[in-house]
Amino acid sequence: MNYSDFENPQVIKYVGKAKLFKDDFEIDVEFRYYLINEKGVLFCTSFEPLPVLQRIALYKFKWTIIGLTEGGISFRSLDLLITNFDGEKEFEFVPQKDIIISEILTDKTNDAATYKVLNLFTEDLKFNYKGFSVDIENISSREHELIEKYWQIPQFTSIIKLTKKGEVLEEYDKLINSIIMLLTLATGKSLSFPVKEFEKAGGSVVLINNARPTSRKIQSIIPQKYHAQYLAETIPFFNEEFDTKYIEFRTLFEYVNDTDKGYLDDRILSMIQAWEIVANNWGEKYEIPEEINELKENFKPVIKEWHNKYPHFDKGMISQRISDSLIWDKTINRLNNLLTQNGFNRDVLDVDFKSLVQWRHKVAHEGMLRSTDNNEVADKLLDAQLAFRLLLLRRIGYTGKVIPNKGHDTQKEISYYFNDYKK
Repeated sequence: MNYSDFENPQVIKYVGKAKLFKDDFEIDVEFRYYLINEKGVLFCTSFEPLPVLQRIALYKFKWTIIGLTEGGISFRSLDLLITNFDGEKEFEFVPQKDIIISEILTDKTNDAATYKVLNLFTEDLKFNYKGFSVDIENISSREHELIEKYWQIPQFTSIIKLTKKGEVLEEYDKLINSIIMLLTLATGKSLSFPVKEFEKAGGSVVLINNARPTSRKIQSIIPQKYHAQYLAETIPFFNEEFDTKYIEFRTLFEYVNDTDKGYLDDRILSMIQAWEIVANNWGEKYEIPEEINELKENFKPVIKEWHNKYPHFDKGMISQRISDSLIWDKTINRLNNLLTQNGFNRDVLDVDFKSLVQWRHKVAHEGMLRSTDNNEVADKLLDAQLAFRLLLLRRIGYTGKVIPNKGHDTQKEISYYFNDYKK
C-alpha cells in the first residue's frame, strides 16, 4: 500500500426532507445524517426562521423526526437531543435511539440480517447454528489496520450476515450479541455494530445507532484461524439464560479489556475488581479458619469493656476495624482458592494475588502507587490478566489454542495451563 495516501474516515450519509415533532410543535426541515465511524449526527435546516416559541422549545424537548430520503425511503427516529442551534434555521441533533431507514413496515420476523462491525479483524468464516446460516466476511485492508492501530479511529472491517427465514428479531439479537461478545473476548477489543439491516420479501429495514466506544483493547488471545472453532464451541453456552449470562460476561469482558492500557494504578483496580466479581459469583464460600474465629471471640469481651469505659469515643467503627483486620487476607485466600477450584496448574501460571491486592489497597487509600517497581507491577498484572481470560474461556467451553501475553506469537493449547493437560 501507499503509506502517504490514507483514506478519509468512513462515512454513511442520508439526505432528505422531513418534519420534526414534539407535542404541538412541528418544523419542516431538510436533513443530512452522517455516521462517521461510530458517531452519528443529524443536521437539520428549517425552511423558515423559527418563531420564538419554537426556538425555546428546541432545547426543552427531545424531538421525533419523520420524513423521506432523496431516494423516497422512510427515515425516522425518536428522542433526538439537540446539541447546537444557530438562532434561526440551522440545528444539530445527536440521536438517542435508532435511526430507521425503512423500505417496508417493520415486522417481528425477518429472513436475514446484516451487521457492519467496527474493528473486527478476522478471517472469512461460515457456519450454521440452530437453523441460522452465519457468514462473517472480512472487508478490511492493511490501511484499516493502521488507522485503527495508530490513530484509534474505529473502522468498519467486517460484515456478519445471519440468515434464517421467518425467525423472530429476538433470536437474531441473541445470536449476534453472543457472537460479538465472544469475539470481544477473543480479540481483546470492544466490538460493536452501528449499522444493521434486516431483510425479508419486499425490502429491508436499516437501523443505525451511535455505537458503544470501541477504543478499549488488549492483546488478542485466540489466533484468527481458531475463531471458527471458538464460536462453534462457545455460542451454545449462552443459549440458556441468555439475558443473565450476557450482562454478566459483558461486564467481565469490559473490565479485563481495561487492564492493558493507561495508568498502572487504574489497571490494577480494574483487574482486582474483575477477579472479585468472579470470586463472588463462581467461587466457593470462604470459610474463616477456626483459629481466627476463636481469636475474634476472645476479643469480644475486651472490646465490650473498652466500649463501656469510653462510650463517647467508639461509634462501632473501631471494633469493626479490629475484627476486619483479623481476616485481612480474606480476599487473597478467596482468589487463590478460585484458581485451585478451577484446576489451574500453578507451576505453569501463578498469580501473585497478595502483591496485587496490596497494590490495589495502596491505590485506593493513597491515590497512587508509590515507591513501587513498575516493571514488577506490570509483570504480575499480565499474569493476572492472562489467568482471568483463560478462566473465562474455560468456563464457556473453549478447548483450542491461545496466545499468551508473554511470548506473544507462541501458541499453546488452553489445557496447558490446567491440571488436566495431557502432553
